[in-house]
Amino acid sequence: TTVTWYYIWDSSNVIPGEVTIRAKAIDLQGAESNEATVTVTVEKTSSSSGGGTPGFEIILLFIAIILVLLLSKRKQH
Repeated sequence: TTVTWYYIWDSSNVIPGEVTIRAKAIDLQGAESNEATVTVTVEKTSSSSGGGTPGFEIILLFIAIILVLLLSKRKQH
């Protein structure tokens, strides 16, 4: 069973530059996955619509899928 989730990050209040994001999955029994990290570059845009980093949600979804797979593989052992 896989659980899909996402997080929309409003980077409009973040100082431009590299940011490292860390994620770890913990299930209801307390089993933990290894920590996954990704480094993204935050750039300021001239858009007044809030912007954010294009494609950032896809990166978070990718990390979530990897964490779920790692955690489910860990449970099988």
